[in-house]
Amino acid sequence: MSEAQGSGARGFPAFAARRGGRARGQSFWAAQWAGAVEDVWPEEGPLKKGRSFARTGRIGPITVSPGRVAAEVYGGEETYTTRLTLTVLDDDAWDLLWEKTADRPAETEALLAGDLPEDLLEAVEDARVRMLPGYGDLDADCDCDGLDHPCPHATGLAYQLSWLLDTDPWLLLLIRGRVADEAVEELKSTLLLRALADGEEENDPGETETEPATTAPTPDPGTYAAQRAAYARPVTPLPALPSLPEPLAAPEEPLTGIEADPLDRLAADAALRARELLAYAQGFGTAPPEPLDVWQDTVRLAATHPDPRVAERLRTGCGRPGEDLDRAAAAWRTGGRAALDVLERLWTPPEQQTARARTALATAWEADELPPVTVDGNHWTLTGRDLQLRLGRDGRWYPYRRRDGLWWPAGPPSTDPAEALAEPCALSGSTHMSAISGVPASPTPPPVEAPIVRIEPGSTAQLAATVERIAAAASVDDTHEPDPDQYIYVKSKVSYLTVSHTDTDRSKTLVQPPHIREVWLSPDGKQGWLEEPGYRSEGGVTLDSDTERDVNSPSYVYLQTLPTDPDTLLKKIYEETEGRGNSPDQQAFTTVGDLLDEQLAPAKLNAALYRAAARIPGVVVVEHVKDAAGREGIALARVDQQSGDRTEWIFDRRTYAYLGSRAVQVKEANGIKPGTVLENTAVLERAVVDAQKQRPGAQGTAT
Repeated sequence: MSEAQGSGARGFPAFAARRGGRARGQSFWAAQWAGAVEDVWPEEGPLKKGRSFARTGRIGPITVSPGRVAAEVYGGEETYTTRLTLTVLDDDAWDLLWEKTADRPAETEALLAGDLPEDLLEAVEDARVRMLPGYGDLDADCDCDGLDHPCPHATGLAYQLSWLLDTDPWLLLLIRGRVADEAVEELKSTLLLRALADGEEENDPGETETEPATTAPTPDPGTYAAQRAAYARPVTPLPALPSLPEPLAAPEEPLTGIEADPLDRLAADAALRARELLAYAQGFGTAPPEPLDVWQDTVRLAATHPDPRVAERLRTGCGRPGEDLDRAAAAWRTGGRAALDVLERLWTPPEQQTARARTALATAWEADELPPVTVDGNHWTLTGRDLQLRLGRDGRWYPYRRRDGLWWPAGPPSTDPAEALAEPCALSGSTHMSAISGVPASPTPPPVEAPIVRIEPGSTAQLAATVERIAAAASVDDTHEPDPDQYIYVKSKVSYLTVSHTDTDRSKTLVQPPHIREVWLSPDGKQGWLEEPGYRSEGGVTLDSDTERDVNSPSYVYLQTLPTDPDTLLKKIYEETEGRGNSPDQQAFTTVGDLLDEQLAPAKLNAALYRAAARIPGVVVVEHVKDAAGREGIALARVDQQSGDRTEWIFDRRTYAYLGSRAVQVKEANGIKPGTVLENTAVLERAVVDAQKQRPGAQGTAT
C-alpha cells in the first residue's frame, strides 16, 4: 500500500480472483457500506453482475481519495477507467460531527485509540451529515459502452471497496475528506477547546487559593449546555457582496514624490481581492480565486492606474492588439476579474437560471414588443438593438453594446437581467423596458409556490427495452415533413421557475402558474412567432433570427443534416457542446431534451436521439411521472450532480409518445428542498400549418 503525499489519496493492490464466497465485506462498516450502496442502486440485476465481476480479478489497483474511488478494469481486450464519486464534507460539517462525537465519551475514547466504533453512526445522525452513501450523493462513471447504469465495473468496484473496509474502516472518512490522523487531531482540538472553556472558574481576581482542591466536583449535566447551544446555532450568513470601489482619481502631485503613489492602488486591489473571496464564500465558484496571471494583471493596471501614460505603455507592450486591452480594461472597471472572464469566455448556465432570466426580461418589457433574443450559452443578444447581456459565473448579468463590430461593456452588472439592461436602453433612447418606466408590460399572473412531489428512484433495469419502445414509436411519427413555406406549430402548457416573489418568506420556491404557450417556426428557423399571454407582449412577439444554426440552436432544415446512427450522432453532440453546461454528459442530455419540446425532428433522427441518449452515463427510467397537463407516464431521466436537479422526459405509458418534461430537485441546493418541481411542460399539440399564427384546423390566423 502506498500513500500519495499532499492529496490524502491512498493506493491498494488489485484483489486476486475469488471462487465463490460472499461479495460483500464481513465487518460492520463493510456491511453498512454495501447495504447503503444497494439502497442507492436497488436493481438486483446490475448488483448481481457487479458481485460476479468483483470476484473475477479483473479490477486493477484501487485508488481511494477524497470524494473519489477509482480503478482500471479489464473487459476482455479493452481497459476502462471506473470511478465512484461521493460528496466531500465541508469544514462546518466536520466540526459539527466532532462536536456531536465529543458528547459521547465511549466513541471519543475509541477514536482516539485508533478504532472506528460502530456507534459513531449515531453521532453522524445527530450531526445530520452523511458518512455512508445516499441517493443523489453516490454516482458512478465508467468509459465502457455498457447500457446499464451503474455498469458491472462500477458495482464491482463498490463491492471491492467493502473488502478494503474490512481491514481499514477509516477509508470511509477519507472518502468524505479526512485522513485518519487529521480526523483524530480535529477531535482532539474540539476536546481541548471544551476543556479550556470548562476550566474557567469564577474567582475574585484579588483572591488566591491557599490549597488545591482534593476532589474534582462532579459536573452538572447542564453545565455545558450554553457551549453546546453556541456550537449548534446556525452560521450567521455572510453579508451581501459590496459594490466595487470607484476608480481612483489622479492627484495633481504624487503624494510620495514619486511618479505614482502605490498605496491607494494596493488598497483598492486588496478590496477587490476581498470581494472575490467573499463571492467564493457565498458559493459563486468551486475554488478560491487564483493569483492573477500576466494578462489579468496587465488589464488590472490598465484599468486602475491614474496615469494615462501607463495605460499607453501597456497597450504597446502587452503583445495583443491595443483594442483588446481597451475592451478588457473597460470590462475590469465594471467588475474586476469576474467581468474580464465574462468578456473572454463563453459558458452554458443551468436551465433553471436561463428560465428565470427569460421570465425577468419578459415581465420587464413594454407592451409593444419584446425584441427577439438569441441565446448562445451565457450570451443573450437582443436582435436589432446592438445590445447584449452576458451572465457571469458570479451570478450577475453584464450589459454589452456593439461598437464597430465588437461587443463592449456598457454598464455595471446586476443580479436582475432587466435592471442590467436599463442603463444601456436609456442611453440608446429606448423606452421599451418597463424597468425604466416603472409600468408593467401587461398583467402578469403572480407566481405560486412550487409543488413538492415524492422522489421516485430511477432504475436502469428496463432502460434498454424502454428506449427501444420509445424509439420505435418515434420512428413512425405521422407528422408530415414541412414544406419550405410552411410552419411548425407547437402548443404547450408550461410552468417555469421564476425570480418574482410575492411573499416575504424567501425559503419558498416560486414558479409560474401553468399556462399556455404557442410557437410557430419556419423550417429554416429564420422566421417565427411566440404567443404566451401574461408573459409576452399582447399579440405575441417575433422569433425571427438570422443566426447560423447548429446542434445548440437547431432548425428543422439543420436537423435533416444530422446523422441517424446513434453513436455517430452522440459523438457529434459531445463535440459541439464541449465546454458548455455543468458536465459533458449533462449537457449532452440537455441538448437532446431541448429538441423534444418546441421543435419537430425527422422521424428517423428522433429515434436516433433517444437511442443516443440511452448511451449517456447516468440516464435512468422513472416509472411514475406527471406532466404539466396531469398526464401520468414513464420517464427517461438524469440527475445533474452539480445543481442537484433531475431532468425527466415523460412518455405515454401505452403508446410511448412524448408528452412533456419535468425538472425536480432531488438533493437540497441553494435553499431548494428535495422534491420541488422546478419546471413542468406538456406538449398539447404539434403540427405543420400553412401560415404563421395559423392553428391546426383553422384557415385564419390567431387573434
